[in-house]
Amino acid sequence: MVKPSDKKRVLEILKINTCLWGGKFNPIIPFFRQVPSWWDRHGHRFDTSKQIINGYLDRYEPDFLVEAEKELAVGLGFNSKRVLQLSDLLKRADDRSSKGNGLSTFDLYKELYLKEFQFERRHKHNITSVTAEDPIFESFCACVFGGFPKQKNLNYLGRAFKDAFDPTEVTLNGGTLARLYGTGLTSALDIGQAKIEVDYHDHSDATLFVLNAQEPRDLIDFWNLRTFQREIIAVPIQWIDELSDYCKNAIKKAYRPMPGNPNGVMLNAKVMFSRSIPQADIERLYQKILVVNAPPGTNSRQDWYPAIWRPTPSFHVGSSRPILTAAEKTFDVQYSEDTPVIRFDSLYPEFAEKYGNANRWANIVKLRNWSFENQIATVLPTEYKDPKFSPFRLGSVSVISKYDGVIFKLTDGAQDIVKGGLKPPFTTCLWW
Repeated sequence: MVKPSDKKRVLEILKINTCLWGGKFNPIIPFFRQVPSWWDRHGHRFDTSKQIINGYLDRYEPDFLVEAEKELAVGLGFNSKRVLQLSDLLKRADDRSSKGNGLSTFDLYKELYLKEFQFERRHKHNITSVTAEDPIFESFCACVFGGFPKQKNLNYLGRAFKDAFDPTEVTLNGGTLARLYGTGLTSALDIGQAKIEVDYHDHSDATLFVLNAQEPRDLIDFWNLRTFQREIIAVPIQWIDELSDYCKNAIKKAYRPMPGNPNGVMLNAKVMFSRSIPQADIERLYQKILVVNAPPGTNSRQDWYPAIWRPTPSFHVGSSRPILTAAEKTFDVQYSEDTPVIRFDSLYPEFAEKYGNANRWANIVKLRNWSFENQIATVLPTEYKDPKFSPFRLGSVSVISKYDGVIFKLTDGAQDIVKGGLKPPFTTCLWW
């Protein structure tokens, strides 16, 4: 959670997420006391600031809330034990006594190197390290391709990335950005989601998101939209001339019949303009640089940002966040009222070191009752901020109910069974 005008902390957040396993899908929640004038292009005020912030929280249901500044989460009803600071996430190299939170990509880089990249390959990989030619584009570069902290006690993560993969070094400017988009590179941000299966529920058409690369609020909007959409490309207005040919080719390529549809329905790419670009400039930019001479329906434009903080109406098929899965297993267990306990083995990423940060991963449990005797509640109300009651327990571990299942959370002082202070295997006992 960060103020959308805070350039320094937004850049820090982007770099931290590059260094966390699956960090590309961590949302960035904008914080403000009053809704800013730029929030709606036409100046409408449909939501209060608190409704917007809580709407983001309800959409993403975060396990932990990380504050860019202290006390941003005050008044939101989030359990204070699950509120962290940015400094709590990455482990400092010069401080052995402190622990970070989340699974660092350091273990992932080590695993990938030992299993794949230490050997000579028949075909060279496309892993690329991208750095901005001009420092004013550093945040944009980190948002799209990833970036690493430069502090002396954190720069070991960037060194580990280069040592493990020997990436191609590219300096980012308008010309190289078009080539990078065309080559399908693997960036540091992409590597950070290795060994995670991403199940997108969004099947919308490709999006070209035109933004101001120097506006942190635009970078936040792009980052969050990418957590939902599979195909979205950032088009900086500063380099829109250099990217014009690439964008036009992408629009032409996207215009195609919908597979399996016999009624002539066509797919197309839409051009979406960020909220920082004045309405008066949109028509000129769009017509001059982005419109293609093609059959009707090829060109599509959207001047408004999707209200992802609002609940989806029941009559509309909305977007939901993707499901990230590293391992999955089904257990058949017996249940009886005399011994209301079920046992199953917890899952964990095998590349993680035995000892490490706190809260490195989570086990989500989905219950299915095939007995048809209605002995077990398999659907529970969502309660992720500060759960007060649960129908079952796991030792001293508390339980959080979310839309995608039941997640086990640890109370203070509990041995980390499910989430990895110590590495499993453990047998988990769940009782009512």
